[in-house]
Amino acid sequence: MVDDATLEEIKNRLDIVELISEYVSLKRSGQNHKGLCPFHSENTPSFMVNSAKQIYHCFGCNAGGDVFGFLMKHDGLTFPEVLELLAKRAGVTLQLTGGKPAQRGLKDTLKSATAEALRFFEHSLAASTGAANYLRERGLAPETIKDFRLGYAPNGWHALGEHLRKKSHQNDAVLKAGLSAMGQKGAYDIFRHRIIFPIFDMYGDPIAFGGRMIGDEQPKYLNSPDTPLFKKRSTLYAMGAARDAIRASGEAIVTEGYLDAIMCHQFGIKNTVAPLGTALTEEHIRLLKRFTERVVLLFDGDAAGVAAARRSL
Repeated sequence: MVDDATLEEIKNRLDIVELISEYVSLKRSGQNHKGLCPFHSENTPSFMVNSAKQIYHCFGCNAGGDVFGFLMKHDGLTFPEVLELLAKRAGVTLQLTGGKPAQRGLKDTLKSATAEALRFFEHSLAASTGAANYLRERGLAPETIKDFRLGYAPNGWHALGEHLRKKSHQNDAVLKAGLSAMGQKGAYDIFRHRIIFPIFDMYGDPIAFGGRMIGDEQPKYLNSPDTPLFKKRSTLYAMGAARDAIRASGEAIVTEGYLDAIMCHQFGIKNTVAPLGTALTEEHIRLLKRFTERVVLLFDGDAAGVAAARRSL
């Protein structure tokens, strides 16, 4: 536990308007800032944030609270998770009192395994001439590869799993993180001989992966399964990197896949995102609507691209 003085210090160092603006497009309205509520559907803004009082309130669904409550409700985090996140953001060192520190929650355990998997994929890319050549042939600049932390999954059934076990990650956590699956002979790596596209949450933490097969094998693209960290229907690739540009430009550009979105970013079109192997979903639209009212579809001109655009519309 932490004392009340520490909680107040964290809140005093943070601006609730600035933080909530990362999720909701807010405009000043008198002493408040207002926007569309992220917790229910509405066309007329009824969501208010008061910087002086450091609180928010929606007059439509009656949601309200402080910055801690907002992140718990919005991101589905526990209070200890939000406390750690906001303390780090505010530059406050937590002094736990009243007994032993609580064990890390499931999400922390899965995030740790996923972060180590990303380091493994990045190292494997650096060691693979073939994978590195593939990315260069596709036109990706070295700085783009670094910025998006692209990687490579070696062509083996247990390379990642063995690496994670050496790093003390339990098999159960590796399975729940969507990094391996169970077969008749035990667990095996989901991603093998693929270019790896890490998928990050709004805070820049890796939560899942997409893999593009090198060669003609099928399926060409493979995503992590849904996990406690990752829901494909409500996640957009590059959303964290594009969020500020979307808000600044007033529009979001949606492409069909990872590489399309990455190439847009590489050439300065940074308000670009992509769904993860699905058509644009209602959840995706709700996410985009927090930052803009305008969405531009930039899909391929072939029959499949036209069909995907129509579904999205």
